[in-house]
Amino acid sequence: MNKKIFKSDNKEYTVCDDGNIYDSEDNLIKPAETNRGHLFIPIRINGKSKTKTIHKLIFETFVGKIPEGMVI
Repeated sequence: MNKKIFKSDNKEYTVCDDGNIYDSEDNLIKPAETNRGHLFIPIRINGKSKTKTIHKLIFETFVGKIPEGMVI
């Protein structure tokens, strides 16, 4: 299992390639599910509360910014 740090505002999240996300205190963040079946977590980005799907968060953490028009 690979782990990397995702930073957002003043918080750090540990993102694992197995889909688990941990907060800065190493607590597992339990994701919710969209009506389309995608898992997501609430996260603050640029001072605003947003939701981030787990699969996109993993891609952005391990690969980088999602190119325009690319479907993950």
